[in-house]
Amino acid sequence: MGEDLCLNILTWDRNRKLDWKAGKKCIDSLEADETGEVKGTEGNTYTKKQLHIMLSNVYQASKDGRRDTTVIHLLHLNILVTGGMSWGDDPTDTFTSICSLNEFEILNVVGFNMDEINYKEILLKVLKCQPLQPLLIGIDDELDKMIEKKLKGAK
Repeated sequence: MGEDLCLNILTWDRNRKLDWKAGKKCIDSLEADETGEVKGTEGNTYTKKQLHIMLSNVYQASKDGRRDTTVIHLLHLNILVTGGMSWGDDPTDTFTSICSLNEFEILNVVGFNMDEINYKEILLKVLKCQPLQPLLIGIDDELDKMIEKKLKGAK
């Protein structure tokens, strides 16, 4: 068993105001069972208090205020990145928060990951940045082919 690189990425337009109150309302509206827990789409259970803490973690991260994240400003986008090497556990607290909140689509309610973003266009721009290219190898077979073609063209 080896280690894996695990990353979570959230994107939002610089001009879009994230609606944190909507995220809190979404958590409050979740139906809890008799033990006070809510069940996510992946079968995990959380208390509403845990989900509120996770939302607070992501809020702090979006303000570039956590050591386990970074926010990259690329053109009109803000891109929050968290993660790292994993031996079967989650690499960062914010990584865990994003995964858990995504089980309830809470981050979509807040305003992250807009459908109108053309990820292929962003990827092509990232590929132009040579120092980033080695970090992308091994994430996806199609991406590997694109990188290999790009690197062969550069020589």
